[in-house]
This record gives sequence, C-alpha cells and structure tokens, in this order.
Amino acid sequence: MSKAKLYAYAAVFASLHAILCFAEWPWRRWSLYIEPVEAAILGPVAGPLAALVGSTLGRAIFIPDLYSFVFGVPAETLGVFAAAKSWRGDYKTSLAMLSLMLILFFLHPAGRQLPPWTLIDIYFALLASLILSVLKNIRKRLHSTARVALTGFIAVTVDAMVRVTILVPLGVYKLFGLDADSLRALFIMGALDSFAEDAILVVVSMLILSFIVRRVRTASQLLEVSLQ
Repeated sequence: MSKAKLYAYAAVFASLHAILCFAEWPWRRWSLYIEPVEAAILGPVAGPLAALVGSTLGRAIFIPDLYSFVFGVPAETLGVFAAAKSWRGDYKTSLAMLSLMLILFFLHPAGRQLPPWTLIDIYFALLASLILSVLKNIRKRLHSTARVALTGFIAVTVDAMVRVTILVPLGVYKLFGLDADSLRALFIMGALDSFAEDAILVVVSMLILSFIVRRVRTASQLLEVSLQ
C-alpha cells in the first residue's frame, strides 16, 4: 500500500474513531473496538496517528470533559501502537510497555495497597507477550484466529493499563479526592468490568477484524488495477 493510500485510510479511520467516541455501550465508548482494526490495517505509525486524531476530535466534539482527554487519548493511541506491533509479530513492544507500567504501579504506595488480582488480565497479556517474544517457533506457527484474538487482547489491556498508570502512579486519583478505600472499591468494580470488556473485544476482533482487513486489502487491490 502506498503512503498516499495509507494516510487516506488513516483519515477515514480517524473520522470513524471520532464518531465512535459518541457511542457508549455497555460501559465503554465504542472507539475501543476499532483499535485492533486500526492496528492491523494502518500499522504502527498511521494507526496510532488515526487514533490520536480521532480520539482527540471525538472528545472535543462529543465529550467536552478534561478527564476524558487525560485518560482516553493516550490510552487509545498507545493501545493501537502496541496492537499494531503485535500484529506484525513484534511482541517485545507490548512486553516492554506492560512491564514498565506494572513496575510503576507496584512502586507506588497506593498501587501496592490495591488487590493484585484486579490486574490479572494484564498479567496474562504480559505472559503471552513474553512467550511469543522468546519462542519464535510458536510465533511463526500462530494460527490466524489466535493472532487476531491476541491483537485485540493486547489493544484492550495496554489501553486499560495506560489508564491505570495515569490514575495511580501519576497521581490523578488525588484530583478526584479518592482515599485508599474508595480507590480500592473503584479498582474492584473496574476489574470486573475490565474482564468482561476483554472478552467482548476479543470476540469482536475475531468476528470482524479478519473480514475488514480482507475487504480493505481487496479494495486497495481493485483501486490499484483501476488506476493502471
């Protein structure tokens, strides 16, 4: 795909990302569900750029809330970046990102007081990234369905962990006036939502990602033929 077509697609996905910021069900904005699609089709440069522009515009238009910018824009952008790298077989990026954020989390006094099980999905994503970074044979033999599922799983877990990093290690929870008990309750409720969110995004990725990628590539090939 030429650079011109790539950034044309990026503009389309940025617009779609912005529109999906408006929809919210059951508890997260639908822009989350387009992250693995942006990652697979656009790659590690144009994909995050589309997410950055789309999430910024979407929030500026539909969600005039400072905290939504603070959490959502970096989380969605970095989620797409990590997923794009994993889609191309580079699991060291998600391994490094998740490791760093977990270290920052557990180095923070508030992080050490929170139930470790609330981040169990992050541990699974970290373990998968570690295994696939070290064992090349498994990575090469990875079934296309598993690859699609992993792309969606890494997108949602990195997205979530970026939000956690902003909330706890960067101290934004203090701006909400949360004490230790309130933060603990928030994490327990958020963890249950997060596990369900992981499952939804993996299923959505498996159902539509392969189809969309195949269709976009077909459309790109047809465009190349028509321009010859």
